[in-house]
Amino acid sequence: IVRRIADGVGMLSMVPASGAVFAATIVATFMVTFLARKHAAGIDGQSLASQRLNRWLIGLSAGATANSGFIVTAAVGLGYQYGAQWLLLPLAWLVGDTLFWAVFPGRINAFGQRVGARTLTDLIAGTEEGKTARLIAMLVGLIVVICLTGYTASQWMAGQKFVNGAFGFSPAVSLALFAGVIIAYTAIGGFRGSIYADSMMAVIRIFGTAIALWAVVHVARKDWLAFRASLDAAGPGFLDIFAMGKPLVIAGFIGGYATASFGFGLGQPQIVSRYLAGRNQEETQAAWWIYIGFVQLTWIAMTVFGIVLRGVMPGISDPEAGLSVFFASNFGAILTGIIVADIFSTIAATSNSLLVAMAQSLKFDVIER
Repeated sequence: IVRRIADGVGMLSMVPASGAVFAATIVATFMVTFLARKHAAGIDGQSLASQRLNRWLIGLSAGATANSGFIVTAAVGLGYQYGAQWLLLPLAWLVGDTLFWAVFPGRINAFGQRVGARTLTDLIAGTEEGKTARLIAMLVGLIVVICLTGYTASQWMAGQKFVNGAFGFSPAVSLALFAGVIIAYTAIGGFRGSIYADSMMAVIRIFGTAIALWAVVHVARKDWLAFRASLDAAGPGFLDIFAMGKPLVIAGFIGGYATASFGFGLGQPQIVSRYLAGRNQEETQAAWWIYIGFVQLTWIAMTVFGIVLRGVMPGISDPEAGLSVFFASNFGAILTGIIVADIFSTIAATSNSLLVAMAQSLKFDVIER
């Protein structure tokens, strides 16, 4: 997917202003991780509860971690290719997220504080002791590390293709640069640095989303007749949110993805760690509207962007690269650089959180046990 982004932003490699905006994002990331390192020095204890995060840090960091490159690629591509019916996907996810937050995050935090949880594995092991419990915890920890290794590798490959396309470096150099940046600020800031960096990147994502929607509507209004003609040519059901079929099909679609959303909330160690690090059960539970609001805002907005983009630029061969292609074709270096930084932030937030989750599980669940 991100290879397609890279094709769209390859033309930026010789634009100094875009590179400057991107570099400023990297500098800001390192600044917040140094700040996190300073704050972490005053924290006693290794349990995640000792981090005492407020609702904003919980909600924004969890949202940025969940909000992977899918949002800036596939969500745009689905809206562009198939129209308004794919707005049902984030709405179905909303159903599952709402049910999940009504039951679990606050309770996860309370139980984690009771057992002094340092990882997701500590939730599973609970208060059990003895050789068998330790072996089970080690096995779970190894499974977490192995599974997240594959997930992390895919994110690094995505980062490699992004850097390669945006700045013209060779694949090997691009991978080294992307991985080096992620490893460096992860090593500096640790878990708290991941929280601070993800929260900052969530703000960048919100800013980038607002710019993207304004820009595509601005271009559409320049030639309204051509815009409408392009949307009409997309097909009679393009703007129909219920175009996918009969009520039973729609109900099955919503139910299936709502279930997937529910499982996503429980099955992602890098996100569960945010709930464990909340100041208390009440503060953790209060983050629900921040997390859900962020995820829904960015997801729906990028799908709408893809729909409108179909009317603005109907001839894009690869819709998943639509965000970068649109800005590179219609706007100057500064706005395009902001979008490039936005795309990088989306990928980097997930990569960093995965790396921290793997390190925690390897340290606490495998080595120490």
